[in-house]
Amino acid sequence: MSRFRFLHAADIHLDSPMKGLRQRFSDDSVIERLDNKPNRKALDNLVELALREKVAFVILSGDLYDGSWKDSGTGHYMLRALSRLTAKNIPVYYVAGNHDADSVIIKELPMTAEIHKFPSKKPSTKIIEELKVALHGLSFETKSINNNVIPDFPSPEPGYFNIGILHTSLEGNYENHISYAPCSTTDLINKNYDYWALGHVHKHKIIHQDPWIVYPGVLQGRNIRETGASGVCLIDVEDHEVKEVRFVPCDVLRWEEVTIDLTSITSWEDMLDLAKSAFERAIENSGGYLLLVRCILTGATSLNDRILASHDLVDDISALLHPLNGDETVIALEKIECKTTLPQKELNQSQLSALDEALDDVLKEEHLSVTLKKNLTPLLTLLPHQIDKTMYEEEAFEELVGKAARALRFQLSQQDK
Repeated sequence: MSRFRFLHAADIHLDSPMKGLRQRFSDDSVIERLDNKPNRKALDNLVELALREKVAFVILSGDLYDGSWKDSGTGHYMLRALSRLTAKNIPVYYVAGNHDADSVIIKELPMTAEIHKFPSKKPSTKIIEELKVALHGLSFETKSINNNVIPDFPSPEPGYFNIGILHTSLEGNYENHISYAPCSTTDLINKNYDYWALGHVHKHKIIHQDPWIVYPGVLQGRNIRETGASGVCLIDVEDHEVKEVRFVPCDVLRWEEVTIDLTSITSWEDMLDLAKSAFERAIENSGGYLLLVRCILTGATSLNDRILASHDLVDDISALLHPLNGDETVIALEKIECKTTLPQKELNQSQLSALDEALDDVLKEEHLSVTLKKNLTPLLTLLPHQIDKTMYEEEAFEELVGKAARALRFQLSQQDK
């Protein structure tokens, strides 16, 4: 009876910059942990896991790097980490993805024979004779592969456990990711391999079993689009059959969305109480990780206009976190996103206001709308943080103006009191 275990990871994006995050966090300890390149620690965790689990080999399915290195320190760190594996007779097999394609990485460090990169000209095969394993892989030559390369992959080796390695969007599963090396699940199934080790999609997904088609996901979440646990997959094989695919976290901090439903909530204090309870639950479920949270306010509430107009909302929500953190920061606020609405009765009444009617007329006139958009540029910077100014650039101008109008109306009503 033959048994072995291997580790499958992808999308390490080593030294990927945490763009713009310094401006989002006021806590120095959080900024320090972000500056310390958490994906380096996640890579260390991957290596330690592989050593601890005594895996037979490691597969990395593309995007080891985020692009060409700013300095050689990035490549040296990767080589040192992988060399810890080969020193214990654990070979590494990897392909380049769109971020670390041959045309992107200007300089590569010399790898040893135990760290094998699959070429980019055409898919090739690497045999591990003692395990009767055949690995078939293809690296990206340029940043983009727009054609289906699966027909070019070799036929499975008879009597071997066959693994395909590819960085691909896999049609219908790339979500927010650009489509690269598109192919279908049926294409992969019909290749008659035993396991497809995929990369590119940053969420862990098991697309199919028998054969197994697996995305391990990103190794370390880098922004709010990469929420939840991040890590690798451990695969147990017995007599050329996959017995178990186990996801194991390797991350050191996590991004989470905390949604607070304010339906029927009428007081600011009740809103803050709900928020505090939601943050406490998030910490309880965090497993001890540092949480970087986006607070999303939803629901139909009479507080809607006050929320939109408030310049104190961020401070009030942030203040809830201080007693929860204690001596060490365990939760930090990345952003507040406001998706609340007015209750229908109040909404209908407000639609009668002269301000709403005037705005409706302006927005219906294309020329006036363009002029308004141009003239509002300096004004929008003065809006509270919870009004998402990115809508200004994302063809959601009418929604942005509507929120701004509601905030303005509330502020004017407060002045009249």
